[in-house]
Amino acid sequence: MARNMPLPRVEVTGDAPYVMASTYPNGPVCVATEGRVSLENQWYEPRATVTIDVADASQPIGVFGHYDTLVLNFPEPITDLKHVWVQDLLAESATDIRSRVSINGHQISIPGEIIAQIGLAAADSGDISVPGLVIQFER
Repeated sequence: MARNMPLPRVEVTGDAPYVMASTYPNGPVCVATEGRVSLENQWYEPRATVTIDVADASQPIGVFGHYDTLVLNFPEPITDLKHVWVQDLLAESATDIRSRVSINGHQISIPGEIIAQIGLAAADSGDISVPGLVIQFER
């Protein structure tokens, strides 16, 4: 499902998560994956490679949920990025993951392990929330 942007593209073997993406009227973007329910697994959170088109690399991007890989496509090349800042929504500081992501022309790929690690970095012990973080690029 998408609002004010093209539909996300979801690549998966097996069940896909529910995926939602939105561009807010003032520019920021959000993407989220949600789990599924089955008789065998009850609640489970399948991973997928999710690709979204982002119109403006200067805007923050909110990311929620679990991923194999999150791929962000931009209309302009982004090979000149100096920093890729990510921050758990509960954290007080950001981490530069520029060296841990893949940038190829107009596209950046962020491994799901990084999203899970940083998106839950400020979680309390026993917190069962999904990862939640914000991304900001610096040129």
